[in-house]
Amino acid sequence: MQDGQITRRKLMQWGAVGAGALAVTGLPATDALAAQGARVRVTDLGPGVNNFSLAAAIPVGDKAYIASRNIDPTRIIGFDFGTGKVTSVTEGPGISTQLLAVDPDGRYLYSAIREYDSAPGPGFIRIDLSAADAPKEDLHSIPGLDPYAISASPDNKIFFGGREPQPRLRQYDPATGELTEIAIPDPDVPMIRCLLATQDKIYIGTGASLGATPTSTKAGLFVMDRATKKITSILPKEFAGQVEVRDVGLHEGTLYVCSTTADGAAVAIMDAEDPAQYTLVQSEQSFLRLPRKLGDKMYFNGAALIELTLRPGSSARSSSRRAISARSGACGSARTR
Repeated sequence: MQDGQITRRKLMQWGAVGAGALAVTGLPATDALAAQGARVRVTDLGPGVNNFSLAAAIPVGDKAYIASRNIDPTRIIGFDFGTGKVTSVTEGPGISTQLLAVDPDGRYLYSAIREYDSAPGPGFIRIDLSAADAPKEDLHSIPGLDPYAISASPDNKIFFGGREPQPRLRQYDPATGELTEIAIPDPDVPMIRCLLATQDKIYIGTGASLGATPTSTKAGLFVMDRATKKITSILPKEFAGQVEVRDVGLHEGTLYVCSTTADGAAVAIMDAEDPAQYTLVQSEQSFLRLPRKLGDKMYFNGAALIELTLRPGSSARSSSRRAISARSGACGSARTR
């Protein structure tokens, strides 16, 4: 061997010497190597991978708040977009949550979490985002509910629901601290799957394969008048008999309702004032959710990112005032029918 060359045998010898030094002196590995005059400095950078499976996230100002999935206990972390750093870690009850909603002022972040015997604690909580460490406040126990939908209204009420016998729509009033059950949109449906609260209405999507029985109701879409509590079905006929209405969004007087048809995932683009007037956009993806508007485009999450371009013109159905073109960000294109 020439001077200066490092062989595999020499490397193993160094390792053995280092281990022996640790055993004898109890020094850290870096100190042991330094004591022997080694020219290599070892710095512990921590784990290369930190597992944090997530189920929900929501932007609030210049931060995002991200909720964990299948981690005990549940954690909701604050992430600063500007610095790229985690700013807070708040532990909650249970092991997962996919429900996050922020109040109109951006101070409180609400979450509803399934209560397990192995991880007890009030399942309805909120986090104070005005405090540096984002502390948790326990609000109410929600035994027997597997939450799947939550929404904050412009007048600072929180609505949520999920899977349970005869799924009930709940309302939390921060002014009084009261949690009340205000409606059962369909007693035979497996769950309340999605919610959207406005100043005077609540849109409720229902259905699901999880927990369904032969007598369960299929997909449903309802609107509830908040003043009168009257509930009306506004389900497009193409969604009847399908598994669920998975998500609903509202932008500039237009509802975007995500469900499926016999041909795959679809979006019903509905006039909020006259839901009978709608355009149906069909996609080859298996499901679509999270409708978000950016400029003249709508985006949906699913097996691929779907982009809908909204432009003035004649519609494909009824008297809707928009024509739609769509494309997929991955596999397959959407088409209008």
